[in-house]
Amino acid sequence: MTITGLTRDDSGIYTAEINGKETSKTKLLVISPVPKPTISVSCEPEMTYCVFTCSGSITGAEPVTYWWTADEKRWNSTNQHKITKVDKELWFSCELENPVSSISSEKVFNPFIEKPLYKKIGDKAVLTPDSVENPITSITWKHGDNIAMVWYGDKPSSYQQFKDRGSLDISTGVMTITGLTRDDSGIYTAEINIKVNSKTQLMVISPVPKPSISVSCKKTYCVYTCDGSTTDAEPVTYWWTADEKRWPSTKELKITKEDKEQWFSCELENPVSSSSSEKVINLFKKELLYGKLGDKAVLTPDSVENPIYRIVWKHGPNIAMQWWHEETSSYRQFKDRGSLDISTGVMTITGLTRDDSGIYTAEINNRVPSKTLLLVISPVPKPSLYISCDPEMTYCVLTCSGSTTDAEPVTYWWTAGKKRWTSTNQLKITKEEKKMWFRCELENPVSSNSSEKVFNPFIEKPLYKKIGDNVVLRPDSVVNPIISIRWKHGPDIAMEWYRYGGTIFSYQQFKDRGSLDISTGVMTITGLTRDDSGIYTVEINNEVNSQTELLVISPVPKPTISVSCDTEKTYCDFTCSGSITGAEPVTYRWTTDDKRWTSTNQHKITKEDKEEWFICTLKNPVSSNSSEKVFNPFIEREGDRTWIYILVPVVAGIVVICIIIACFIYKCKKGKTDGYTFTGLYDIVNQFYKHIGAPAGLYGYTRWSLMRSPVEGRAGELQL
Repeated sequence: MTITGLTRDDSGIYTAEINGKETSKTKLLVISPVPKPTISVSCEPEMTYCVFTCSGSITGAEPVTYWWTADEKRWNSTNQHKITKVDKELWFSCELENPVSSISSEKVFNPFIEKPLYKKIGDKAVLTPDSVENPITSITWKHGDNIAMVWYGDKPSSYQQFKDRGSLDISTGVMTITGLTRDDSGIYTAEINIKVNSKTQLMVISPVPKPSISVSCKKTYCVYTCDGSTTDAEPVTYWWTADEKRWPSTKELKITKEDKEQWFSCELENPVSSSSSEKVINLFKKELLYGKLGDKAVLTPDSVENPIYRIVWKHGPNIAMQWWHEETSSYRQFKDRGSLDISTGVMTITGLTRDDSGIYTAEINNRVPSKTLLLVISPVPKPSLYISCDPEMTYCVLTCSGSTTDAEPVTYWWTAGKKRWTSTNQLKITKEEKKMWFRCELENPVSSNSSEKVFNPFIEKPLYKKIGDNVVLRPDSVVNPIISIRWKHGPDIAMEWYRYGGTIFSYQQFKDRGSLDISTGVMTITGLTRDDSGIYTVEINNEVNSQTELLVISPVPKPTISVSCDTEKTYCDFTCSGSITGAEPVTYRWTTDDKRWTSTNQHKITKEDKEEWFICTLKNPVSSNSSEKVFNPFIEREGDRTWIYILVPVVAGIVVICIIIACFIYKCKKGKTDGYTFTGLYDIVNQFYKHIGAPAGLYGYTRWSLMRSPVEGRAGELQL
């Protein structure tokens, strides 16, 4: 009998009766795992002894055993341990253990021994002996039992890893080590004038990483976990900050509906560094409102009593918008982007920026009806999945990567087949994992984005084929003679052959499109359709020989590029469009001049980009297709004004001819034989050129043309 999802109520005595007879009894106790303990130290005033107390709530986790570790010793005891000046152990830690779990505290150093000297990898350490009696005739520094540097009246000598990185000041006995590595950690002993002068423990550790906070909630509480690899960075202290409070704690923080803080962040700190996470909002605060960068936010006050005669919205301590005496006023960044509905008190902000984040207070009729915390965050990027496997290929780690700066809080989702679950940004798989592919997704309150599929490295990659093509499915190496062949499509038989029957049988859609080579076991399918996708298993001589996943997909279409620029023309977005339904997985590639790179379906350029043109290409495992060139809107091409040089003379000629004909007709109607002078004709043509932006010089060209016309004329005038 198996029970999943154990609860405390499942504890008790289980009796098994087989065939009406009692065969066994089992007592099951369902208990909690032990928490990570902490050590508190209290010393008596004269510092003759100190007591270490191992603390951690063990309610529901008993029976619990307390273990103590000191340097290389480990023993079980009570939750307290007493030490005196006689104890020379450098550090102590305690461990809680019960039948289902165990966990250790951080190290606590012996208060009777000087604390270690901590340094960061790559830094330098200056090791100083205690007070020195002059003259100094000899200096020896040991790293553990080995000599690191020595001087006896001549030039100092260096040994081991200190040959290139150690230096010695013979006037003070100070030893300096540069470019520290983990191997430099240890106890350094200084011997001055052949007497042990001092001991220093050097600990070379890594800086702490930038942590992230993951959140899991039940109905009545949420647990915030401060995540970050602290390997080689110990000892690490966890700090939590909430609004204006800061306190040390464990890596987990539990909050309930009673906690009124707006947000939380965690900080990792060790003796050489510290780093803080992004803020994560209190999920029990209902007035939290997320806005996406560039979008709009609608801030709504709580129930309002009519009539409304005054409205004031504050952003932090400053007034953002107000309505009073029938006049609406906007301030600071809200002048051009804020609007106020005086009938409801609703304030709307468009074109959100990060500076718009903060607490908004609405005062209606001089009363504060509500507060709203607005957080303006970026949409999450399209993540990518990277795989790293150990050399023996016993496991692989999938890492979901994508910059989430300014996009927090972000949840990582994983999808494998039909399963979807939340986790961290890493997923570890082994050979036992049978899912064909994995995908990760970044999600925050304003957006979500998924990576491309990554196939299980422990399973052979799928075989992709195009709709309408043929496929040849081959078994692995075959031992002759072949006496039977069976190909399955999923759980169903596709084709089979038995030597002693002699007939090849085909089933379902493979009756008309499948063929089998009985000498090699190869199965061929023609005229592929989407329904042919799936896992094909071949059994040769009644033994499973191999599996192949076939994916039948469409070719990619010819993409098009659309261009949209901001109103100030500071940047333009190129979007590569084309229906990829049924054609995935699809990769987007961009080409410009001599460069080519893989990216998303969008590419952003600014005035600084000097490429003349861009092309996007859609590519999948069975096809690829490229768009037409789209030219850089920030670069004026040589041919852009060619039409002016062609069109302007033509239009100018037509205009001049029309004017001459009109004048001639006018003269005929009047019945006059004397000439008409049009001294303003050149000015008219000139204004026309200026209006259409014609290049300089065309005016002179047209003037010359008019002067050369069959009509009699002289400089400055035309005469009919």
